Amino acid sequence: MSTYELPWEVLKRLRRERGYTQTELAAGVASPTLLSHVETGRVLPSERMLHALAGRLGVDGAMLCALWRPYRQRHRLVHVLWRAFCASDWESVANLLHRDGHLLGEGERWLYAAWVCVQNGELREAELWLKKAWFSAKVERGIPPIHQAAAHLDRGRAAIDVWRWLAVEAAVHVQLCLQLGRTTAAEVWTAKYEERLRKACSRSTERGRRAMV
Repeated sequence: MSTYELPWEVLKRLRRERGYTQTELAAGVASPTLLSHVETGRVLPSERMLHALAGRLGVDGAMLCALWRPYRQRHRLVHVLWRAFCASDWESVANLLHRDGHLLGEGERWLYAAWVCVQNGELREAELWLKKAWFSAKVERGIPPIHQAAAHLDRGRAAIDVWRWLAVEAAVHVQLCLQLGRTTAAEVWTAKYEERLRKACSRSTERGRRAMV
């Protein structure tokens, strides 16, 4: 059995080891409800909050922040990748994958790689990466890498990411079909792409509305 601890599990363990209730630890720092959401992996805490909690727990604030940093980096990367995809900026996508691809799951990384290939007319490579992406998405297990743990961290964000992932997949299929002269299939995948894009955007908008309440 793995002994891997996620950041929110570390925080919860430290609080219990030092005999604090959530209300006691959160006093003057955040609401007990917010701390509860952080400890269950539903909210990404600010570094200011982590430093304040660390001071009360008697641990190094930089250590706590370092545990959370990869999740912040991944959230930023996914956002920038999506913007580059929507702008058809395959060069930026390729550069991001080369520099920060380790923050993504294999399925995510290979799917974007397939999209880069198809934009360059590399159809064989695109089909290969597409197959690897779907295989990887089915078999990833074990110690939660950053992308899997991030899905637990923010379920609303994860739902958006899934629809974006599916939209990218449909976009790859559209380009493959068009370049191979499969016009009927291209029409089918275009409809799927538009539907998935709408769902990704609608979920993102709804999430933003909830955040403003």
